[in-house]
Amino acid sequence: MKRTIQIKKIAMICSSCMKDQDKIVWFDSGQNYFYDQAFYCKPCWRKYFLMQPLEKRKEWKFISNNNRRKK
Repeated sequence: MKRTIQIKKIAMICSSCMKDQDKIVWFDSGQNYFYDQAFYCKPCWRKYFLMQPLEKRKEWKFISNNNRRKK
């Protein structure tokens, strides 16, 4: 008798647009915003990242490096 194994896929659903995505990213800015500590797709992550104050965005490494190149 042959056993069949069903592969179950984990649902990766964006917390903002509520759509199933191939890739999602954890967003945590260290603040207590309503959109903090959740999984987002790339467009939603970018939207919430840009809502952060400029001082908070500069803490991220890729923003710091871009600012150095522009000088």
